[in-house]
Amino acid sequence: LTSDPWFLCSDLSLLHSLVQVQPLPGVSAVLLPVLPIVSPSHFVLRLAGQQEAVAQLVAAMTSRPPPVEQGWRIGRHQSLAVLHEGAWCRGVAVKKTEEQYSVYRVDFGDLVLAVRDSLRPLAAEHLALAPACLQVCLAGVGPAEGEVWQGDLIQVSDRLMIL
Repeated sequence: LTSDPWFLCSDLSLLHSLVQVQPLPGVSAVLLPVLPIVSPSHFVLRLAGQQEAVAQLVAAMTSRPPPVEQGWRIGRHQSLAVLHEGAWCRGVAVKKTEEQYSVYRVDFGDLVLAVRDSLRPLAAEHLALAPACLQVCLAGVGPAEGEVWQGDLIQVSDRLMIL
């Protein structure tokens, strides 16, 4: 969690006016970009104020793994617990491909692949904490030519986000 570069936004009201959301109580003004950036108009920000709570949640889920529930079925866009790299975390089922599921990790802003045995129902107690990542799409921002951002512009965006 701490290895990501920092992106400081001293005035959250500017960000909130851009994405048209209300400020969340107790949320730090420090945002961390989740790299790599998909494009300058679509990226993920992790709320720094949530990092400690997320670390505690992951530690609690990993020390007491969610139980296996016989007959549990995974629906599309279903909240669930996913075991990734030895730690249990919160996710949302995005897609099933043969024997693997694509799961979006709501506190880390990434998409991981997991087998069925690595997925469990998410306990209600783990739903209380708001997701620590925000997917951001900037309205009116697009490539100068065509519909696809060029690789060099995406690299520039990565660099700008970590300044």
